Amino acid sequence: DLRTPAEVQFAGADKVPAGVQKVARPIDDTGLFQQMLAAIQSRDPQKQEELLGNGKAEEIMANVYRSFFTDDSRAKFGQTIRDLAATDRATLYHCTSGKDRTGWLTYVVLRAVGVPEQTARQDYLLSNQYRAAADAKLREQVKQAGLMQNPDLLIPLQEVREEYLDTAIAAMEQAYGDFGKF
Repeated sequence: DLRTPAEVQFAGADKVPAGVQKVARPIDDTGLFQQMLAAIQSRDPQKQEELLGNGKAEEIMANVYRSFFTDDSRAKFGQTIRDLAATDRATLYHCTSGKDRTGWLTYVVLRAVGVPEQTARQDYLLSNQYRAAADAKLREQVKQAGLMQNPDLLIPLQEVREEYLDTAIAAMEQAYGDFGKF
C-alpha cells in the first residue's frame, strides 16, 4: 500500500483475505490528494480555478513525479522492487488511483526485466483507458453535488500523461545518467 496516511484515512485501510500480509509503504504524493480534496471541498469556482487552472494542475503533477527521487521515496520504491524480486507469489501493490506512484513503479519493474521502453510507456498510458469511466463518473458526481462548476479542472490530476512520465525519466537521468545506472 503506497498511500499516505491521509489517503488511507479517507478511503480506509486495505481489506485482504486471511493470511495475506499487508505492507504499508507510504510514498509522499507531495500533497496531491489533500490539494485535490481541498479544491473540491472549497465549492469556490474562483479558488478552484486559482488552484488548478492555467497549468497549475499539471505543475502539481510534475512535482509529484519529481518527488519520486527524494531519498525516502527512492528507498520505498527500491524496497518494493526488492520485495517483488524476492518472491514467487502474486503481489498486489497500489496507491489511491493506481496510476502515478503505481504507474512509475510498474514502469521501472517492466524496464528492469527487459521490457522495451516504448512498451513500458504504452503500459503506463493504459491507465487513461482503464480509468476513463471512473474518472468521468467522479467529475459528474462533484458537479451534481454542487462542489465544482468546472470539474474538468480535475482532468490533469486524473490522467497519466507522457509529460508526467518524461518528468520522472528526466529526474532519473539527471541523477543517474541512464536507466541502467538507476
